[in-house]
Amino acid sequence: DPGAPAGRPAPAERPAKDPSGLRKAGRQNRFWTRIEHERFLEGVGLFGAQDAHSIAKHVGTRTVIQVRTHAQKYFMKLAREKSSGNDAECGGHSSSEATEGGGSRSS
Repeated sequence: DPGAPAGRPAPAERPAKDPSGLRKAGRQNRFWTRIEHERFLEGVGLFGAQDAHSIAKHVGTRTVIQVRTHAQKYFMKLAREKSSGNDAECGGHSSSEATEGGGSRSS
């Protein structure tokens, strides 16, 4: 296409969007699965909670920003449970606990 910017395929050559609306590595607006959360916890154990880049690579399906957001929510939840006297490990993580929508939730 003569009007297309250099290096960018013409509209007819561009791949069709995934009908699910999901991106390759950054699947926006979807809950963390139990497997993703387990990989997250493994990554925290291997690399430390501050190394979001390595954790994101370890999880494999989440961006660095999503890992940082999940970590923040996860550790806030642990602190809340600890302060309320609930010392149970967060092993009962349900897939509805952490979203990446950016909206606020009240607890």
